[in-house]
Amino acid sequence: MDQQVSVGGNHVIVVDDDKNLLIALRRTLSAAGWTVDCFLSIAEFETRIAPPDPGILLLDMEFPGETGLELQARMTARGDRRPIVFMTGRDEVPLAVQAIRGGALDYLVKPFAEETLLDVVARAIRLEADQQLERTEICALEESFDSLSTREKEVMAHVVAGKMNKQIAGELSLAEITVKVYRSRMMQKMKASSVAALVSLHERLRRR
Repeated sequence: MDQQVSVGGNHVIVVDDDKNLLIALRRTLSAAGWTVDCFLSIAEFETRIAPPDPGILLLDMEFPGETGLELQARMTARGDRRPIVFMTGRDEVPLAVQAIRGGALDYLVKPFAEETLLDVVARAIRLEADQQLERTEICALEESFDSLSTREKEVMAHVVAGKMNKQIAGELSLAEITVKVYRSRMMQKMKASSVAALVSLHERLRRR
């Protein structure tokens, strides 16, 4: 069984309209060392939990008048990309495919083994930690980029396009020595040790 990791949080949110199952899941997950919050309805979950509140989500597939897939779609639309593990009593391939295509990490068919549950929760916790680290790094990267002057951003665009200082100087109507100054400042602000590192940072900014 995968070991629990604490980096990035250890919060598990369970949403299911079966009260007895919630009690059992809380007991099992708490015994494994995770912090657990349980909700009997989607409405209660949405009232209480929202980004940037941490926590991976164990979500039942069907509720009265609503489905877990509908909640998943709303979460995606509002930018809540916490890991979701669906739980369902129906072992139907189309439902599983739709859930995974929507971004779910996994799909558990009830009843599931305790070890299976703990393994997938540990995997979801690790994924959330990675996501939190990525968000932190992207925020720092955006701050660095925003600190650049307009001219430094122009020079950066040319550098990541593979152009030499002389070419950049010609296109921006600047002296080559001036381009070198802007380039040096830009590299320092972006904390890029090389052109390759700068290109990598630029790609991360472009994909955000």
